[in-house]
Parts: sequence; structure tokens; C-alpha cells
Amino acid sequence: FNWEKEFPQVFKNGGFDVVVGNPPYVKLEVIKQISEQLELLNFKTFDKRGDLYVLFVEKGFDILNSNGLIAYIMPNKWLQAGYGKKLRAYFLTKQIHQLIDFGDIQIFQGATTYPVIFTAKNADPNKDFKVAVLKSATAADFQTNVDVSTEIFDTSTFSEDTWVVSSQENNKLLERLKQKFVSLNEFVGGKALRGVLTGLTEAFLISEEVKNKLVSEDANVQNVIHLFLQGRDIARYAYPQPKNYLILFEKGVTKKQIGEKSDLEAWEWLKHNYQPISNWLYSFEEKAKKRTDKGDFWWELRACDYYSDFKKPKIMYQKFQVKPCFIYDKQGLYCNDSMWIIPTGNKSLLGILNSKMGWWLITKYCTQIQNGCQLIWKYFGQIPIPTLNGELDEPVKNMISSNKEIDQIKSNF
Repeated sequence: FNWEKEFPQVFKNGGFDVVVGNPPYVKLEVIKQISEQLELLNFKTFDKRGDLYVLFVEKGFDILNSNGLIAYIMPNKWLQAGYGKKLRAYFLTKQIHQLIDFGDIQIFQGATTYPVIFTAKNADPNKDFKVAVLKSATAADFQTNVDVSTEIFDTSTFSEDTWVVSSQENNKLLERLKQKFVSLNEFVGGKALRGVLTGLTEAFLISEEVKNKLVSEDANVQNVIHLFLQGRDIARYAYPQPKNYLILFEKGVTKKQIGEKSDLEAWEWLKHNYQPISNWLYSFEEKAKKRTDKGDFWWELRACDYYSDFKKPKIMYQKFQVKPCFIYDKQGLYCNDSMWIIPTGNKSLLGILNSKMGWWLITKYCTQIQNGCQLIWKYFGQIPIPTLNGELDEPVKNMISSNKEIDQIKSNF
């Protein structure tokens, strides 16, 4: 759209006086062809992993005159998301007047969104701007809620890094913690890993009853059947006792055993060495072959260079949490992709993550969902972690033992 051509009288005076909008919320990854075209237009805020609303912000400023005002309502994810880095830097070149963050208050009927309203001027930045994080939002007392929630933030305290706007006090505390401690990402050597993707749960995830039947037919199959934990089966400090199992043939394991053979020869190898499993999987052959994430053969899972990490002591956690939910595992549990693992035997770290302070940090760094947070690693990995030398190991062990005893008592009733 050629704004200058369509509005010649407006741009004779440098652009619009006011731009107001509710831009579209569309991930650029789902409009790939359009995204590739947008990339060629040299938007300063473009990120192919980002969202279309970000570009509407920049376009809104572009069509303003030198002192024009702009106000949008749009998702608040840019405050923390990696794709919002360029937008945060861009905003700091403009005169922000106010941010009104609705948190997880839902204001659009029939749609789950986490909106923020910004108002700004197309001018050089001021030394400060207003921020209101709302606890409630009804039309009748909206302005009152904004007024009582408003704080003044120093513009110089913000950078292209994550913006925490919950309160001045929180911002100062977070800055102190960041200066004093290392990030979780650095603490664990940058390693947090997603759970296993099978591409066909009904085939590769089996019940205890099916597992016992297969083992009774041939004990050798135990080598490729592993305890499997689903996200809904865990609670804070729990000692999990999963009832499901994963059939796992890693990509490449068949060729490692028999070399480059035909599909038929490979299948004969599987039947010879793991006949109960080949019998079980046979009925899923057609569906398994259609997977895009299989290994060299349809009974293998997709390539993954960290399967061995599931066998090590580790912290496991749900990706979506409404309260802290981290567990310690040394049983060699695998899990689905609703969970992530941190390969570490540091029990004190588990204590930090399950603590009130740990949850407070998570809520400041991670993307909000209704009543909770989505623990995406690139945000979750930023939370500051103190030096830990086993100070919390015993209390954590006690918590795990207590929960295990409670579960055993419950199971007897």
C-alpha cells in the first residue's frame, strides 16, 4: 500500500497526526510466503520468528509526522520474547508515554490474548515513561485502575533485553540479582532439553499391561522399553511412578546392527531379535511410515542427540505451569514434549526452582498464560541463580522422601 500516493495532502505535512490501531496477531512462520516478501522491505523490527503486529508498530511510526501520536493494543509478548528484541530497541528511539499491561486479564471475548496498550510520540525519547500493570479491568473503572497502578520508569534502565515492567521495586531487585548471579542457562551449561517426540503415540507409548505381556514373551525386549512420564502425572517434589512405557529404537540403531540392508532385511532383523515388539508394531506400519519425523526405518524414532541424557540424574518440569512443578529423577525416565529436562544432579537447584522466589522469577521472565506461565527455555533460562554448594540438598531429599511416603499411604487406601 502506497500511503504517500493515497494520502498526498497528509504527507505534504509530513504524515498523520494520530495513528490508532489493533494490528493483526499472526505468526510470520505461518505466512511464510508473505514473510519472505516482508523481509525484503528492510523493516528494522523484522524477525522471521516474530509476529506481524511488530511490523505494524514500525509502519505506524513511519506514517506519523514528526510529532504525531500513536496508540495500539497488541500482545504483550514483545516485552520478553526473543523476537521482540528489535522492537524493544526500536521503541527506545521513540518517545514512549505509557504502557498499560493487562497481564492475563482476558478482554477480547472468545480469544485468549495477553494484551498491552502503548501510547507514544514520534519524537526523541523522554527520560521516563508511565507503566500500569492492571489487576482488574472493567469499562466502568478502567481509568481509575490505570491511575492507581501507574508507576514512572526511568527510560535509561531499559535496553533491547527483556523488559520487566511489573513494578519499580521489582525492576531494581531483578537488576541486582542479574548483576550478582549467573543465569540458569549459564548455571547448567546451556542445557535444557525437550521431551521425546514419537510422531505416533498410539504405537510407541504402551501401558504397563502391554509392556508386561511383551516382556513375558521375550525378556530381551526390556532393552528397548523405557519408563515414560507424561506431564500431567507430576507434582512439585514428587517421586513419580509412571504407568506408561516408551518403545525406543533410536535413528541409526538398525543400520548399526546390520549395516546397509533393504527394508525387508531390516524388518527380518527386528522380527528375529524383538519379535513381540515387531508383532505389536506391525498393525501401526502404515501410519508409522507416513510420519515425517521417523528414523531410517518406520519403527525408529526421529534423530535426537540427547537420548542418553534421559538416563542421567536430571530435573524434569512441565512446559506450562500455574505453580512451580519441578521434580528430580534418577530412574532414567523419558517424557513427552509437554515436559523438558535439565540434565543435572544438583538437588539444591531443584529447591530454588520450586521455591516462592523461583516462581516469582519465572513469572517475571517467562511468557504469561492464564493464571500461569509458559516456560520457554530462552526466557526461563535467563532467571538468575545463586551459587549453590549443596545447601539445600538435605531439605530437598526430605521433601522428595515425604512425598513418596504420602503417595504410598494413599495407594493403600
